[in-house]
Amino acid sequence: MAEDAPPKIAAAARGKKEDVSCPRDAATVEGAQRLEFPFPGRPYAIQEQFMEELYHTLERGGLGVFESPTGTGKSLSLICGALKWLKDFEAKELEEAVSTAPAGCDTHEKKKDSGGSSMPSWVSEQVAEIAAATQTAAVKEQRDKMKARLEKIKEARVALAQPRFVKKSKADDSKGAAARAGDEESLSDSELLPGDFHSDEERDKESDDEAQKEEKDIHVTKILYCSRTHSQIGQFVSQLQSSPYADVRAVLLASRASMCVNEEVRALGSLGRINDKCLDLQDKKSKGGGCAYHKQASVGLLSDNVLSTVQDLEQLVDRGKAAIACPYYATRRAIPMAQLVLMPYNILLHKGTREAVGLRVEGNIVIVDEAHNLLETIAGIHSQTLGLAALRQARLQVAQYLDRYKSRLHPRNQRYINQIIFLIDALLARLADKQTTMCAVGAFLMQCRIDNINLFKLSTYFEQSEIAKKVLGFANKYAAAAQGGVADHRDDEQSSHVSTLSAIHSFLTTLTNPDSDGRIVVQPQCAENPDEPKIKYVLLNPGLHFASIMASARAVIVAGGTMAPVSDLLSQLLVGPTRPKITLFSCGHIVAKENILPFVLTAGPAGRAFNFSFQHRDNPELLAELGRAFINVCAVVPDGVVAFFPSYDYEERVWSTWEKTGVLESLKARKHVVREPRKQSGVEKTLRDYARLVEDRSSGKTGALLLSVVGGKLSEGINFKDHLGRCVLMVGLPYANVKSPELVEKMKYLASAAPPAQTFRCHQGPAMIELATQQGDAGQAYYENLCMKAVNQSIGRAIRHQHDYAAIVLLDERFTQARIASRLPDWIKGSMVPPPAFGPAIGMMARFFRDRAARPPLAP
Repeated sequence: MAEDAPPKIAAAARGKKEDVSCPRDAATVEGAQRLEFPFPGRPYAIQEQFMEELYHTLERGGLGVFESPTGTGKSLSLICGALKWLKDFEAKELEEAVSTAPAGCDTHEKKKDSGGSSMPSWVSEQVAEIAAATQTAAVKEQRDKMKARLEKIKEARVALAQPRFVKKSKADDSKGAAARAGDEESLSDSELLPGDFHSDEERDKESDDEAQKEEKDIHVTKILYCSRTHSQIGQFVSQLQSSPYADVRAVLLASRASMCVNEEVRALGSLGRINDKCLDLQDKKSKGGGCAYHKQASVGLLSDNVLSTVQDLEQLVDRGKAAIACPYYATRRAIPMAQLVLMPYNILLHKGTREAVGLRVEGNIVIVDEAHNLLETIAGIHSQTLGLAALRQARLQVAQYLDRYKSRLHPRNQRYINQIIFLIDALLARLADKQTTMCAVGAFLMQCRIDNINLFKLSTYFEQSEIAKKVLGFANKYAAAAQGGVADHRDDEQSSHVSTLSAIHSFLTTLTNPDSDGRIVVQPQCAENPDEPKIKYVLLNPGLHFASIMASARAVIVAGGTMAPVSDLLSQLLVGPTRPKITLFSCGHIVAKENILPFVLTAGPAGRAFNFSFQHRDNPELLAELGRAFINVCAVVPDGVVAFFPSYDYEERVWSTWEKTGVLESLKARKHVVREPRKQSGVEKTLRDYARLVEDRSSGKTGALLLSVVGGKLSEGINFKDHLGRCVLMVGLPYANVKSPELVEKMKYLASAAPPAQTFRCHQGPAMIELATQQGDAGQAYYENLCMKAVNQSIGRAIRHQHDYAAIVLLDERFTQARIASRLPDWIKGSMVPPPAFGPAIGMMARFFRDRAARPPLAP
């Protein structure tokens, strides 16, 4: 930022032109002043506004909702704004720690004197001196510990230069041989009785060395950052590595499947089997001497290594292989000393997972990126499903467990185990019905005739007795008998370390939630549901589980490209009588209006109306008209065209029709055609192929056409900048299935549970504003917002920097309706061209790209 640059305020958030003449009101934020942010290059004006508002939000605490359109440098703004605050906070904390001990004691002594204490003055002075010395010694001890740990981390950075800095010792080999020669010991029956079972987590705790215990005593204020996918987190890490804060102690968390470096284990493929094998190898009684990558010394050194330099997932795996150490456990061991912890949503937003990993929210900063679907994500994470196979397996295992140990179990244990069997039988009987139903929790309990069971007490019994682990240990020990004489028929995702009884406990826990906050869906096997019969708890109130984060964190930031309508987000996210301080920030796009050509195509070249609603979308004439429109667009648009369809099934239907009618052949004569894969494993290859084919001009082709799906693998977190995305085609409106029982119940819940109107007082720049919730049917608004959030995410894949340009074509006459058009991003609405006829529209696109081609290229 230039030295003479005036302070910025978030005027763009109020839909006004940027105001550079009005400085920040110092009364709004105590001690507010012009801030300088280290930044790679010169930031855009909106990035300066973003970082300053973010800094002051972290300082004042509460909840910040930050909206910055895709392609405006949101990630760098988050990095530089948040880490600038963290560095300043650490400096201030260190200064206070050094100075407050004697000062605090003087104040204490004065208070005692002024209060007329009966204690003699010399005693008061001695007490004050001892307290000051104790506090100073504690501060010094903390500083010494921190200094020692930082020195170890610094040394680990030097060790990176070594190709293999941990060698497998001969002792390890001999231990492994001895273990292979010995027979695996079995758990004794006494260990399978409730009372003294040791879980995997407990084994890890027992193996903590002194360094780990000391580390846990060191307090480090952290920024906990989460995003939806590893791809998005990878992009964030890449930005962090190129920022002025590349020296931050950062750790990235991921699953075993993503981080495992043991080739034998990785070859198992599925997440369930990888988890299973990993835990098996950690067992002290494991054949083969355990995993060579899970040695305390090597994992400890890799942990320091992780903190010494910012690393992405691929780099972590490479370093793990070189160190002969497990990145999965090294990253978790690095958490206490980390300043920045990066992770996918499910780790941060689920309390049980947070606790298992060792993450503390208390006093830390939480940043939820790509938060446009935060409410749906929380609801999805906390919904629970029980399938018929899991219920049957649990029933068999518990019954056989009770039968074997009945004479040795305390009567209280027998009573609770019988309650568990009764509960499972009731759920199995409920699945025998042949009709899909949805009801409130209370009604479900009455239908199953289990409303007389104290679920809170039963849940407590699960936790304190660890009965699920006991039954699992029994099932693993007597596998053949417990499985009806078959040694092992688990599928790929079932684990010998995860009890089916644990799934029942999780489901049982959801039944203790308030009756109005969730619904039970019973889906028996029938023509409408050919899959396995299941019972599912659907969370309707995501704010219920976000409240613990909001109450514990110093500040929470939710950021995304499209956060509107913010009032609806706040009304569902914030529950309870007390509300935090709320800060709003929103900005426009950095791209010039003349570089965007957005418009609605209401009809095709033959005049056939484009209406892809459920009633019309399969019409052969409509699909033929769509094909002709695609051919014309591909004839005038250079380089890459990305088309989005409402679903994989519809894309398949269109492809099949075009293949039969010759449309596909005509398209391939103009551009290479690439399709989005349904499986995640094929995404990287598809993107590489598409990028290569966009450049391929063989056989007279002018680039490539990528057929994608809204809400699929390529609609979020993928960067189609410059020639990769010169045009985005949005086919129809991707409305969710309105007949889905879960969606119907969610809409009913919002329509009935939401108050008629709510008002939120929010900071916006230097001002305080009042934000009111939208009027009307909250359920219908939610349904339309779901659709338009998906649309906005998809069309945001193009226009990724200030000098980028693209056409955005919305192919459906419903986009002209006011209630739909109003939900498009402001940066699109501001450049929207009135709906032209098809011929003039193609001519307009041809002129647009011809004019851009005539201009000299500009750097991003």
